[in-house]
Amino acid sequence: MWVERLLWLFMLSFAFDYRAAESRQQGAGAGLDQMIFLMMAGISTVGILLLGRRFLLVRPGAWFHLLWGGYLIYMVLNSLLQGVPPARCLRIALPLALCFAAMLNCHIAGCMGLRPSKIVAPIFFAACTNIFWRIFQGLVFKGVTLETSRFNLQSPGNNWISAWIGCALLLRPKFHWTLLVACGMLFTGIVVTVTRSLLVPGIVSVIVASFCFLLGCRWGTYRLVDLPKRMIPFAGAGVVIIFAAIIAALFLPELLERWDERLFHLASDRNLTADISYLTRRAELAAYQEILSREPLHYINGKGVGASYYWHPSFNPESMLVYAPGADP
Repeated sequence: MWVERLLWLFMLSFAFDYRAAESRQQGAGAGLDQMIFLMMAGISTVGILLLGRRFLLVRPGAWFHLLWGGYLIYMVLNSLLQGVPPARCLRIALPLALCFAAMLNCHIAGCMGLRPSKIVAPIFFAACTNIFWRIFQGLVFKGVTLETSRFNLQSPGNNWISAWIGCALLLRPKFHWTLLVACGMLFTGIVVTVTRSLLVPGIVSVIVASFCFLLGCRWGTYRLVDLPKRMIPFAGAGVVIIFAAIIAALFLPELLERWDERLFHLASDRNLTADISYLTRRAELAAYQEILSREPLHYINGKGVGASYYWHPSFNPESMLVYAPGADP
């Protein structure tokens, strides 16, 4: 089916690293690679819309499209009316627009009879490719170290893989080898980047999948006796993680030391009252409250997508123990 091919083309536009090169990060405009990937996403979306335009109003998907499209238009107009530079507004809103395109594409593909496994296959491939490519490119070509890995190797594919794992555990009646691959890619991306926040999508996926499984048991779709069989991939992933930890301890002891620092010693070793990530989130929250309080109406409509913010100055004494003045955190 043409819609399946176009869906693959759409997801392949996210498979590689489309961030701006360091040489043009501070400048205007986009690179050729970014334009090619964006054209791939745009052309494939237009093609799918032309093929399946008669399915756009099929409910309940149409309601989600209406809500998300309205939200996107509102956010952009709100930003422009509040003085956010149009270029910055559109650049920050682009991921929301691409998410809207993905919703439309998957909705049409499903309405045209494409099986769910066929719809998620390109998502799975793009996520795994993006995780692997960012790690490979960063370590081989960019000389990324453990200290800078969390800024350079993080992949949005981790979120997709987390959601994919939850759906696979629920919807697949039998074990499939791709589940082990997904678990391996997810935990590889987490471990190599030494980033605790990447655990959150996986935890959320487990919680949501567990809740849906209990609902399925109540409705007669699943049985509690099936739970151990569905947990086999996690047991296999646990064995792989333990084995990988042993290998890392033997050949990359600095990786375990970095995780130990991030989990247990970051605050005390730097004479901080709390972990630096927690402090910066509090500084952002305090700044948000200060910005919005200047005009209480902003508590309702915000400042718009792309609006600038800052860390509240009251947190500067501690944050500067980690980040040098003028440094980009």
